[in-house]
Amino acid sequence: MLNSGSKGNRPTAKISGQLIVAVVLVVVIIGVAAFFVLSPTSSNSSSSSRSTTPPSTTGTGASTGAPVTVVSDLLAVGAGAGIWQIQLQNSGTKPINTIEIELSAPSQTVVCTGQTMNMTFKNCPATPIQGGPLAPGATIPGFASGTAPGSAKVGSTYPLKINLVFADGTRAIVNATVTATSAG
Repeated sequence: MLNSGSKGNRPTAKISGQLIVAVVLVVVIIGVAAFFVLSPTSSNSSSSSRSTTPPSTTGTGASTGAPVTVVSDLLAVGAGAGIWQIQLQNSGTKPINTIEIELSAPSQTVVCTGQTMNMTFKNCPATPIQGGPLAPGATIPGFASGTAPGSAKVGSTYPLKINLVFADGTRAIVNATVTATSAG
């Protein structure tokens, strides 16, 4: 028999807390699953999921043309959450020491280089790339998921600001865009 005394509400509060944790875990698991399902696996992938404009460059020490190329870019939006995947290639002549990319969707998302071999939110603010600077011709992936990428609207185009610091200390900013697609 249940005790309806003053301590009767505690199990309900504990269940509510457990429910919140379970919902958060489900959202994270769906985000990770979507990352692997929606990842472009070949050059035959749908180009609509990689809608980017050619980058433009400003700053000191920028090479002729953009010092990085956006190889792939996916912003997929689902029910209140989203996933953003990007891959950059050093298309310049100088090694890149740090990278920070800002996605200006309604809620800003930032990914940075640092303690992992890719760009993630947990690496921000940017620190030197693990394993040394990104050599010319080399690529590096980035990933973010959750409510910030999920704030994007399908079909809308959002600016990307790619902040670079080269191994020689010079800096450049590359601007590009990405168009949000449906995760479904």
